[in-house]
Amino acid sequence: MKYCEGGASGTHGAPELSSGESRAASWIKEDETGVESNASHHAEFPMNIVFALDAEDRRAYGGASEKDLFDGHVHYTSSWSRDAVFFLLNNNVLLSLFFAHKNHPFTKKMRWMVQFCALSLTFLFSTFGLLLPRGIRAVWRLVVAPLLLLMWNIYIGILAQCPCLFSGFLSDNFRSRVSKIGRILLYIAVSTSIIFALLGRFFLSIAPDQRKGDSWMIDFVETQLSSLLWSIPTDLLIYSFLRRLQSPIHPSPV
Repeated sequence: MKYCEGGASGTHGAPELSSGESRAASWIKEDETGVESNASHHAEFPMNIVFALDAEDRRAYGGASEKDLFDGHVHYTSSWSRDAVFFLLNNNVLLSLFFAHKNHPFTKKMRWMVQFCALSLTFLFSTFGLLLPRGIRAVWRLVVAPLLLLMWNIYIGILAQCPCLFSGFLSDNFRSRVSKIGRILLYIAVSTSIIFALLGRFFLSIAPDQRKGDSWMIDFVETQLSSLLWSIPTDLLIYSFLRRLQSPIHPSPV
């Protein structure tokens, strides 16, 4: 899930480019045909990151700026797997709490708010499972509940990232307004999560006594872990799509 709180203005540019960028810039200036090709490609795919691979060192993770993360860049190096791990650590609801990049545009407070939404819904699902027959309960906590939780996390993610999606199509003014609306809806979702937690407490109070004990906690952990396992392939699918969309422009041989 991609976050964009705190970076909506887009004023934090990338750090100064190294000699690799100078070579890329020189190539762009000298090759008029290449410029036309880049402009055409960028117009077709507004999210494309147009940079030469010899500027890779600047784009690596130590040089990833808040604007890079805010704009949804996923093509930092030539390694698909390394960039995939970087994407997961910064976009997964749970993993981003502990492994997010220092320039992550979504504050830790806001990331915890998103995680609270997930935890409250997990609590609701785990206590509701106590009311189900044992045979159905296993399917509920390992398949149905994690998928519902994944859908909820995607919804929360859309609220947070809506001004970032396909940013090339949107003006800064429009993105700013959409960002404010998304933030309001995110706060509403957090308020709704409090209701989820209270409803989960109600289910726990009416569950059969023999099923209470530690059962709900076991279901809680299993549901959360199952949701994480379901979310990883989903995030990788999103990453693969963005990676293809943002394929870098290779410089023509001089």
